[in-house]
Amino acid sequence: MESFLSKVATATHHLPPLETLVILPTQRACYDYKQLLGNKAEAPLLLPSVVPIGNLLEKLNAPPVADDITLLVTLHQTYSELHRIIPFRDFIPFGEQVLDTFNEIDRQLVDASALFQQLLDLKRIDEAFSGDEEEQYEQFKRFWSSFLNTPHTPLQTNFLKYWEELGPLYTAYRKRLEQEGFTYEGLAWKIVSETVEKQAYFSAFKHLVFAGFYALNTTEEVLFEKLTKRLNLLVYKDADRLYTENQRHEAGRYFKRGLLSSKELPWTGDHFSVPKERYEVIGCNGVYATSLQLCNDIQIHYTQNPKARLAVVLTDESLLFPLLQCGNKLGLPLNPSMGFSLSLHPVFNLLKLVAQCRPIGQHEINEVLVERCLTVFLEEPIVRDNHREKDLSRLSESIRSWLGIVPESPDNEGVLLLDFLHALTFDKNEWMFTLHSHMLLHTEAAVERLGTCADIPDSPSWWELLIRQLKSVRISFETSPEGIPVMGFLETRVLDFDSVFIATLNEGTLPSSAVSSSLIPYALRKAYRLPCREEQQAVTAYHFYRLLQRAQNIHLYYNVQLNSMGAGEKSRYLYQLNLDVIRKYPPLSVRYLNQSPKINPPGSGAFEITKTAEILDKIVSKYIDTPENRDKKLGLSATVLRMYSECSMKFYLSKVAGLRNDKTPDYIDKPTFGTILHRAMELAYPINTLLTKEYIQLRINNIDELLETAIQDTYGRNTQYGHDYLMKGVLKKLIKNIMDLDMRQPGFTLEGSEVELNTSLDLPNGTRLLLKGNIDRLERRGGYLNIIDYKTGNDKIRDKPPEKLLEKSEDKTEFQLLFYALLIRKTKGLHETIRSGIMKLKSNEQIYLNEGGAVTSEQLESFEQLITGLITELLDPAVPFRMTADSKPCTYCDFNVLCQRKSA
Repeated sequence: MESFLSKVATATHHLPPLETLVILPTQRACYDYKQLLGNKAEAPLLLPSVVPIGNLLEKLNAPPVADDITLLVTLHQTYSELHRIIPFRDFIPFGEQVLDTFNEIDRQLVDASALFQQLLDLKRIDEAFSGDEEEQYEQFKRFWSSFLNTPHTPLQTNFLKYWEELGPLYTAYRKRLEQEGFTYEGLAWKIVSETVEKQAYFSAFKHLVFAGFYALNTTEEVLFEKLTKRLNLLVYKDADRLYTENQRHEAGRYFKRGLLSSKELPWTGDHFSVPKERYEVIGCNGVYATSLQLCNDIQIHYTQNPKARLAVVLTDESLLFPLLQCGNKLGLPLNPSMGFSLSLHPVFNLLKLVAQCRPIGQHEINEVLVERCLTVFLEEPIVRDNHREKDLSRLSESIRSWLGIVPESPDNEGVLLLDFLHALTFDKNEWMFTLHSHMLLHTEAAVERLGTCADIPDSPSWWELLIRQLKSVRISFETSPEGIPVMGFLETRVLDFDSVFIATLNEGTLPSSAVSSSLIPYALRKAYRLPCREEQQAVTAYHFYRLLQRAQNIHLYYNVQLNSMGAGEKSRYLYQLNLDVIRKYPPLSVRYLNQSPKINPPGSGAFEITKTAEILDKIVSKYIDTPENRDKKLGLSATVLRMYSECSMKFYLSKVAGLRNDKTPDYIDKPTFGTILHRAMELAYPINTLLTKEYIQLRINNIDELLETAIQDTYGRNTQYGHDYLMKGVLKKLIKNIMDLDMRQPGFTLEGSEVELNTSLDLPNGTRLLLKGNIDRLERRGGYLNIIDYKTGNDKIRDKPPEKLLEKSEDKTEFQLLFYALLIRKTKGLHETIRSGIMKLKSNEQIYLNEGGAVTSEQLESFEQLITGLITELLDPAVPFRMTADSKPCTYCDFNVLCQRKSA
């Protein structure tokens, strides 16, 4: 079947080359078109001017488009002068949204003064918007009518506040850019659309070929409408009746309006009505399994059809390197043309770590975060393979030193960064050498660019801009016409292949679940005909169907693995294809596969690990009572002992093998939430001071400052937006609950917060192991030494006998409280009268063991026997590590995939 570009070449090869301008969607399309045009010539010929639309702006008379950093800094200056001063680092996310919004309204030629006005009465609404377009008018009226009733909600008030600022900001920003002599892309296109008649570039041509486009924005529509009056405009569309004649099909949305709606435009084919040769859908277990399946299928197909036009299309860029590594082993001539994102470079996560640490300060850096990110970086196969142990140790010390230095000026950040990157070397024979060289070049360019910005106030802001700049960089591979092309999804525009391999088709990947960052609400977007989610999905759907319409062999892959992108859910396109094509026009071969690489079906069996002498030595050396281990604050905690009791296999994987979940969330997760809460209460009350009702009330009045200090000490990020802002509100409520409870029972002395205890336990075999615990609060009240543990859940105390506290997981609270009491008794002596209880923060109540009575010596003796027996079993070589018999907790375990277990 003839490709679309071949048809365009056939239709346009007779045009005089010096008088013809051809505009295509991509650089790759331009290259292929010129090749096809040359193939049709019988003798050497001149080629017409062939330009990808992304490069057209460079050839036209418009102010130069500035880089993102310059635009953002200039916007911050304008906003500060016009409205109020916001710290630059806090302004960056909002500023990027503003720039995206301004870009969009100019590309769509929206009247900004009309868009950003506030309309709080019906008369002004009727005057401001024409009722000719009923649907748009109703959307507009419905949105602003919601503001007519007062008082406004906090959300409405905040919206009106920033909406009122955007109009003047747009005007002032445009004026400032005009004075500076540069602009942003959307405004440059708007200027071009307004000055088409004066653009000298177009005067050299008589024929304009515009081929393969879809979803034109308003500036493009206006541009080509005006050029029609000067040039012979030839428009070629690539469509199929499957979606153009189906009014409900999203892929045909843009063929029903604007320049492409004319039924006289060539070409609308009937490709899908011709049955395909092969159609395969394959479910794969993760990124690496997908890459292996892809390479095996490609090798079979390429061997059988070496001359067929074949393409591999990756919708998930994380597949690229596993695919290349696998293809290299199989000898496949893969030719990647999609760019390599610098965010995939192993050093990028390290740079993010530095950016996270800069706002905290060198004395409060979270050591756990540092250790985790260092381990991940230094254990990267790419890094380890290129550095000896000595080099890795040197790198580790270099990074630690780097994190501990906070330069007085952000100008010095670039020097430290580049020194480190130059110290990180790769073998010249490794494929990573070239990519790292590019990383250095782009980082040096970004550092140099940041060095010219005099308005970056501090190091955190400098790092925020650098990370955002590098994240957007994509390094191009050196490509050639030979081999099997490996492309990104949007690279396939207007290209056709006999066989396509597309991975992965998961909901959230294709179509993407990305949300627009525009500040314009949905209803106003509809009213002003700005692209909404429906239009974005229509574009994706069109390119997907267009890629398939001429292909004969179609291989589609999706990821069935939970917690991956798309969470194992098939893309809806797979279901649509089945309804639109497979059932109506059955292919010659249809195959549905699902990988099953598991050794055992989930939950069908269990495996054991024998406690070898080496394993036991490792456990003993980690927990034995030595001065060194005491200094390192090592020891068996209540949590670790419960872990061993409930699932000894989890204990082995976590504490012996050292496996862990290395995902560091960029939001306040459950552990971080608890750390902030505990730090806040540590700061709340002074030690060894009688806490009166009056003093507690003073601290209640100071909760906001207290909480902010705790957040900066432990988290060190802005919590004014989104999820973190909500968590901050919850934290404030829980701290207030603790203090309200203390207000009802004042007159106690706080002996300690976050009290770290370390003691030893003698085993029957003569071994002495360390026990450790961290008590949230220790107080003296009414003759008792009270152990208090903060609980945010629905924990209960059932007062079960100590010997029965390992029978059910629900007994972990009582186990923990007796464990703490035992630590106190061993460290402070027998004279203490101890109570051990919990403070339930949601229900504002305090509950103790023994219905409020003291913990007895008999209880502690019985409990000590219980944990002595448990630890003796832990060190018994005859008892292997086994998986838990109860598979319910496996649902939320970090190791459930490794153990091949899931909830029953």
